[in-house]
Amino acid sequence: MNAIRHPIGDQPPEVYWRRRLIALAFVVLAGIVLYYLVKGTFGSGEPTATPTASTSPSVSASPSVSIAGVNACGVGDLLIDLSPTTRDFPDPGLPIFQAVVTHTGLEDCVLDPQSTSTALLITSGSDRIWSNLDCAQGALKGTSVLLSPDETVTLTAEWPRIRSNESCAVGLSTPLPGTYHALLTLHGVKSTDAVFTLSD
Repeated sequence: MNAIRHPIGDQPPEVYWRRRLIALAFVVLAGIVLYYLVKGTFGSGEPTATPTASTSPSVSASPSVSIAGVNACGVGDLLIDLSPTTRDFPDPGLPIFQAVVTHTGLEDCVLDPQSTSTALLITSGSDRIWSNLDCAQGALKGTSVLLSPDETVTLTAEWPRIRSNESCAVGLSTPLPGTYHALLTLHGVKSTDAVFTLSD
């Protein structure tokens, strides 16, 4: 005990005390590291919840229905950039369009391309050529998706290169070569004007 209090050696006692303090600090540090290693290996014994990620961005519902607390996209939520896949469509090629839809709102919303209010309108000057709303024809391809703010999705639309009217009349004249315009309305939001031509 006396040797511990009064170290024996050719060095001053301060040197030996400093060495003992350093050794003691290493022992304490090693104990702390060992404690956290054991705790991390065996856990605290409390159950932990594992977050589940969505396996698919697609949902299926009407735009008027809230899905899992998420409302349908509406006016003020979307920006739609509509463009033809090519400037000119020689006969008998069908005009195809891409709609780049960007969510500009602040909260998640459901985008439903198959909504009954989705409208693709084809015009030439003041002449109303075709609309998918005539006789409930399809316009956009794709299923409903959950959009987050700033997220973008690309949809495809196709015009069958025919005329239509609200009365579903048959035997209408064939659209002639010339300049046409396509306008898409989705969830009450109108797209940019897509200009294209038909040729023989």
